[in-house]
Amino acid sequence: MQVLVSMTSDDLTIARQLSAAEICSVKIHQLDQLLFDDIDISGSRAFSQSNVDRLLHRFDYEGCRRLDPLTWIPCEIRLSELQPLVPELSRGDPKEIILPDEWNLHCFQGKHRIAAAREWLAPSDTWWIFNLYDTEKLSDDCRRRLRECDSRSHTFSDGEIFRSIRHYQQRGETDAAKEWLARWSPTKCSEFNRIHEPKGKSQDEFRCLGRRLDALLCFPALWIPWHMGTHLPSLRCPEVGNSVLHERECA
Repeated sequence: MQVLVSMTSDDLTIARQLSAAEICSVKIHQLDQLLFDDIDISGSRAFSQSNVDRLLHRFDYEGCRRLDPLTWIPCEIRLSELQPLVPELSRGDPKEIILPDEWNLHCFQGKHRIAAAREWLAPSDTWWIFNLYDTEKLSDDCRRRLRECDSRSHTFSDGEIFRSIRHYQQRGETDAAKEWLARWSPTKCSEFNRIHEPKGKSQDEFRCLGRRLDALLCFPALWIPWHMGTHLPSLRCPEVGNSVLHERECA
C-alpha cells in the first residue's frame, strides 16, 4: 500500500518502519470476519450511513475498483498466524486466502468501503483486497499512520471535475467520464446533466448554455471559482447564464 507522507525525519522513519512491516496483499471473501477500531480510538471514524451512500453513488459510476491499490485496506496480523495460510510470502499480486472460522482480521480503516461493497456487490462476488502488516513490527505511530492515512486525499475543484468530464465525454471515453462524475454528489451530477442532457421545455436554453460552457473549456483559469450547485441552472435561469457567458466571450 502506498502511504502518503510528508517527509520530515519522523515521517521518513515511520515510512521505513511500515515498509519493513509490510508482508503481502491478500484477497478475502469473508468480509463478516473483519474487525474495525472502536470510535473511542483516536483517528477511527464513526460509522456513517451517508458515507456509505456516497460510496454507493461512486460505485454506480465507476465500480468499486477493488483492483486499484489505492482502495486496498491496511490490516495487521501475526506472521506466525499468516504463514500456514500463505506458504510463500511475497509482495507480488494479491493471493486469495480463506480465514479460519474463528479468526477476525483487524483493519485500520475501510468500514465504509466494506459496508458499501456488501450492499453493492452480488453475494457470489463479495471480496476485497487487504494489505497485511506484521503486528510485531508496527509501532503505535505506524498504527496511527495506517489508521489516519488517506491515499485518495487529493481533492479537485468543481471546475476541474467539470472540465475533465467534458474532456472525456467529447473524446467518447465514457468510462473515464463516469469516474470523474463519481467524484460529485448525486445533486451535482444532476445539475451537470441538466446542462448536458437537458429535458423539458428549457432544453434548448440549457443546450445553448452547455455549448457556451464548452467554448470556455480551453481557459483553465476561468474554472477555478466554478461551484456546481450554486450556478445558474440551480436558479432555473439558463437564459441569464447564456447572457453572462456571451459577455465573457466578447470580452
